[in-house]
Amino acid sequence: KNLSGIKEMSQLPEALFVVDTKKEAIAVQEARKLGIPIIGVADTNCDPDEIDYIIPGNDDALRAIRLITGTIAQAYLDGKAVFEAQQKDLAAEQERQRQAQAQQAAAAREAAAKAAAAEAARRAAEGKEALEPVSVEGGAPQGEAARPKTTFKKTLQRKARPKREPRQAAPETPAEGDVQAEPAVPAESAEPSPAGFEPEPSVVDQGDSKPDGEGQ
Repeated sequence: KNLSGIKEMSQLPEALFVVDTKKEAIAVQEARKLGIPIIGVADTNCDPDEIDYIIPGNDDALRAIRLITGTIAQAYLDGKAVFEAQQKDLAAEQERQRQAQAQQAAAAREAAAKAAAAEAARRAAEGKEALEPVSVEGGAPQGEAARPKTTFKKTLQRKARPKREPRQAAPETPAEGDVQAEPAVPAESAEPSPAGFEPEPSVVDQGDSKPDGEGQ
């Protein structure tokens, strides 16, 4: 019950207030070992050398003790309020800094995303220019206009023929196709045959027309 304040403390106190330093000699000695400043009421029967901040007074008078302890308590409450206000302002400042850092990080990410998108667009444009389709006469169907076309040119290479020795030039003879046929004499310009004259039928040697096997 009496040590509840000490139990909840996370660090050493910055000061120790003592009313009767002679009665609380053990607390004074422990505070001096730990380097804690001592604020105490110094009576005629106390050693003032053990007190860092001396308050002259009667440590046995109830009214004097009530006045001194009330003043110390009010100073503590005022200091605590100031400390809490400072901590609140510090927390608000830290929150503003955190939000500013978050906004800066978001802006940096957005700028990086825009730069990456611009770089991707530039590379896509360069790739599109590199894959520009070859223009073909006549055009392409409407559905195939977006697809690049690649044309291949085939070159025919003639096989090397063996060299032939030159021959003596032969006399040129007109080819059969070069011989020009004489124009046929029209029927009207032919000489008329005498009246009553009939051409004799051609006599065919029947014996000669038979095959060799049948003539024997």
